[in-house]
Amino acid sequence: MPDVDTRLEWPSELVEHFRCVDGLPREPWMALFPKYELFGLDAMLDQREMMTDIWHPGDAENDPDRMIARTAGEAAWTFLDDFIPIAGMDGYFLFFDTRPGELNGCVTVLDNVDSGDAGPQWISISALLDDVATSLETGAPFDGGWRHEIVEGHLLWDC
Repeated sequence: MPDVDTRLEWPSELVEHFRCVDGLPREPWMALFPKYELFGLDAMLDQREMMTDIWHPGDAENDPDRMIARTAGEAAWTFLDDFIPIAGMDGYFLFFDTRPGELNGCVTVLDNVDSGDAGPQWISISALLDDVATSLETGAPFDGGWRHEIVEGHLLWDC
């Protein structure tokens, strides 16, 4: 599905993701991820615009010590138009990488310090959601040791 606001052809998984989460209430019981607020479409567009304004690809492109990778899953050292933020909080974002390559569709963490240089955290949104579901169903830790509990009907995470 092409989106005129992002000027990207969206893969079906990304389209389905926003069909499912767009319009969900932003309340504590919806804290699906321990460190990130899940974005609906409007929030994603707002965050994407903000990140595009803050990060200037030209700055990174002119830095001789940093090469901006144009292949999915590789560190870009900046926020690129090819990134679709799906969740975020306090300067940390989970983004869907639409760049071409074997890891097209991976989910990576972008922060204002390391700029996504840790590489993909999940190979897809499905893999991310599968890890969350496994943690919720089995009690296994999620993403570096986060464990959940339900308190008065609210999903809470603790590391």
